[in-house]
Amino acid sequence: MGDDVARVVLGRLEALPGAASSVVGEAACFGRRAPVEVLARVADCPPEVLMERIRPALAAGVLVVHHDVDGVHAVGFPHDRIVEAARARLTAEQRAAIHLRIGRCLAGAREGVPDALFAAAAHLARALPAMGDAAERVRFAHLARRAGDHAWASAGFEDALGHYDAGIEALGPAGWGVEYDLALALHEGAAEAARVVGRADRMNACVDAVLANAAGLPTRRLPGPRASSRRPTRADPRGRRRRRSVS
Repeated sequence: MGDDVARVVLGRLEALPGAASSVVGEAACFGRRAPVEVLARVADCPPEVLMERIRPALAAGVLVVHHDVDGVHAVGFPHDRIVEAARARLTAEQRAAIHLRIGRCLAGAREGVPDALFAAAAHLARALPAMGDAAERVRFAHLARRAGDHAWASAGFEDALGHYDAGIEALGPAGWGVEYDLALALHEGAAEAARVVGRADRMNACVDAVLANAAGLPTRRLPGPRASSRRPTRADPRGRRRRRSVS
């Protein structure tokens, strides 16, 4: 789609009726393409009702359908500018709430599949401002740790750092008191990932947090100027020793 056509479609976006506009905003939070089954769950309606709601958006060229052998399996945007415009029409609070619904849908689907895990973690990280329930934030922190471990094991060190940091943010400083093992694992993972990608400032901040909250408790050696540069093995992604209980 050329820029001139994109400008025309952007004008049509503004004229969409409420139901279609709402689904377009939800779809935009997925990116360029949204699976119909998941989008329908986010929109809280059956897939056939969803397709009826977006009929004006399809007619206007704001959305397009993607088919597989079984029929329509996803809807998407024909141009990045339309995605950006649809997202820009949402408030920050609305975007966070939509990412929360998407993340919840993805978190329970295809458990153990790395791509699904990464997608769920990414959406829930964007949803943290809307995640008010403390128990849900802890569940997300566990998920973020798993995503970080998977990313680390596949040498995605930048992604691993992002996942670990999201888990740390979800727990907050109080996490050391209520989820000590998880907080320690996230900070250790973030410190090592930061070391590998050359983020000395972030590594030092994580090490300082561990030392400040682990007084008198034995922990494995944290990365530092003299730490070994040997990368951990895939079988034991971060060389983690057995977990220790707080005495």
